[in-house]
Amino acid sequence: MTCLPSVMALVVGASLVVLAGSVPAQTVGGGWDLKYRCDGNLPGDQYGRAVSAAGDVDGDGILDFAHGAPSADPGGLTDAGSVFVYSGATGGKLYRFDGPHAIACLGVSVASAGDVNGDGRADLIAGAPCADSPAGLNEGAAFVYSGVDGQVLYHFVGVNNLDGFGDSVDGGGDLNGDGMPDFLIGAPYSDVNGPSGGSVYVYSGADGSLLLQFHARGGSELGDSVGFIGDLNLDGRDDFIVSAPGAQAHGVMNSGSALVISGASGSIIYRIDNPIKGFLGRGDSVAGAGDCNGDSLPDMIVGAPFAEPNGVNLAGGVSVASGRTGLGLWARFGIADTVLGWSVSGAGDLDQDGMDDVVVSALGHGWVYLLRGLDGEEVWRFHIGSTRGENGAVAGLGDLDGDGFPDVIAGDGDLDPNGVTDGGSVLVYTHKPFLDCAPSFLSVAAGGPVDLMVDFPDSEAAQPYQILASRTGTGPTWLGGVQVPLTEDPIFVRSRDGTYPAYTTGFTGLLDAVGDAKAVLAPGAGQFAPHLIGHTLYFAAVTGLRAGAWSVSSMAAPLAIVP
Repeated sequence: MTCLPSVMALVVGASLVVLAGSVPAQTVGGGWDLKYRCDGNLPGDQYGRAVSAAGDVDGDGILDFAHGAPSADPGGLTDAGSVFVYSGATGGKLYRFDGPHAIACLGVSVASAGDVNGDGRADLIAGAPCADSPAGLNEGAAFVYSGVDGQVLYHFVGVNNLDGFGDSVDGGGDLNGDGMPDFLIGAPYSDVNGPSGGSVYVYSGADGSLLLQFHARGGSELGDSVGFIGDLNLDGRDDFIVSAPGAQAHGVMNSGSALVISGASGSIIYRIDNPIKGFLGRGDSVAGAGDCNGDSLPDMIVGAPFAEPNGVNLAGGVSVASGRTGLGLWARFGIADTVLGWSVSGAGDLDQDGMDDVVVSALGHGWVYLLRGLDGEEVWRFHIGSTRGENGAVAGLGDLDGDGFPDVIAGDGDLDPNGVTDGGSVLVYTHKPFLDCAPSFLSVAAGGPVDLMVDFPDSEAAQPYQILASRTGTGPTWLGGVQVPLTEDPIFVRSRDGTYPAYTTGFTGLLDAVGDAKAVLAPGAGQFAPHLIGHTLYFAAVTGLRAGAWSVSSMAAPLAIVP
């Protein structure tokens, strides 16, 4: 199956405000488009139960992505499960890995493993927590697959029956300093230190040997979520975070904890407990967040989807903790029944403020939120569908399409694509500025042309558009019903009023059938104002003229004026 390129539609927030106190994003203009959509075509497959970046699997220089379908029935094997890897360049399927037998549940978890065998291709790790061992017990398993040929590089098996080994996995971090990526595998129902105390196992990528293991007391469910976070304590080894959502903290049962652990020694660097009454299940989802506060150290994101702050039923919440101190940088909570924080991930610098941001799901209402890493304010949101409260996976992908903006992936195994009950869907979103200047400079001596390429989503087809300009900055300025990333000055006012130099064409008009247009700035040699040499002009396009007001804006497109 191919992840089909989407018919572009503008992805915008609606009237539902899930995050208490959300404010507009720092980046103004542009939007997020649905680049690829992968739909399950058989009932109950649950495409998108887990989603992940895959690295560059096929060696084409473009990042790829993966997802799990743990209830798929490959070859008629009920719930054997499958994992799919897709090309980031085309959406075409690169691999399908199937569970080894019925009810193996391969694809409950999936993650990039880094380049395990040194062949220059990214490899993949996936969990099958229902899988049987050769002895026939239901211990669970995890598989590491080669990106070159799909062969199994490692097959790890759980210790005891019903451990849930493989319920969570991650790869790519180097814990022992040998230059090879290692693996984390969670077994949250392990009974080593009591019923469902949970365990986490760390394996070498060089030879598959067990490097570290951790076990918690009964009921903690240690290992429900695991993730590498980078080198937190600057010892040259990668560190990691694990969840224990059932742990007791501050005398509160099931309050939950997240543990940040040294990759070199296995010692606990930080224990992130829940001091907030009703913030149950802290650590149900955990991940590295990147550097959210600009101190050059990686930070951590922790989800608590069952939190009930101030008694608000199943509001859920997320928080980011500092890698330098272990203390919280910020926390955000949902409203009733949103279950915010079911899945969390670092996402890279989404709003181009120089600090990394995060992506989180609120599966109770079917929303995905992009949050600013510095303070948790909303950057963008998508509505992905199901509200039945069983699925909602998210992950950062890196810059899939090479436009300088990181992209994200979301999955919902409860979606019913094309009427296929619980077929599930996977959605890949990429950022679009909607306007580009080519070239990005204008020589006064040589003159134009400069092409301003307008590329709004297909949903804006045949809508009026207008090009605006400013010489003093990127504002923002309200225009009708939208913020425009331009500073109001005389050039802005003239362009807003439709007054343009004679050497411009196409600065107003109607978008074509796919939401595109082309405007041209073509002054003759020496015709452009020489006093603007050394300055930058900023352009923006607006469209969506509904109810007499513009409703959609591009990002600012800079044009440097040179001699």
